Amino acid sequence: GEVLPGEPSDSGPEQGAVLGVVGVTRDDVLNVRARPGVDQDIVTTLSPTFDAVVAAGNARLVDGGVWYEVEVEGDTGWVSSRFVAHLGATTDVTAAVVAALGARPSAETVVALGEIVAGARSSDEPPSRITRTTVPEVDDDTGRVVYDVVGLGDDSVLGERLAVIAATDPSGDGFTVMAVEATAFCARGLGGEGLCL
Repeated sequence: GEVLPGEPSDSGPEQGAVLGVVGVTRDDVLNVRARPGVDQDIVTTLSPTFDAVVAAGNARLVDGGVWYEVEVEGDTGWVSSRFVAHLGATTDVTAAVVAALGARPSAETVVALGEIVAGARSSDEPPSRITRTTVPEVDDDTGRVVYDVVGLGDDSVLGERLAVIAATDPSGDGFTVMAVEATAFCARGLGGEGLCL
């Protein structure tokens, strides 16, 4: 077969594991490349919330970064391991967010509110990568926005996707958090009930 860039890595997901795209901003895409490496040809692109990336069982270390071979809707290619994870269980973390902030947070916009929540769920050491993965949805009395927090200094839990559900303040000015749901990003795979291994 052809000689691929880099060297083999045994850190990748097993063949058949289903991964989701993580940590990609709402107006960007994840490139699936013909070979591992940032300068390789693009085979296809994936949206920030695409969740049907199937691992082919191969991983390679190229220029200090690990790449996974994947299959996506009939295409085979390689993605940077920084932008995919096993999507674990979704849990309600509203109480934890309120406790961390000392009160139920409010902000002028849903986006600003999401940033406050993501900040409360992120780590300083190492600094988490925070990305907004959806355009905010706002109707008369509620709003919703999704943020990804990647990099929590934990070798099991890579991060989480935070769906922030907000209510407009009765005064009509600004938004207050109603609920926060966190979907775990797992590094090594899923155990029972969607918990990270």
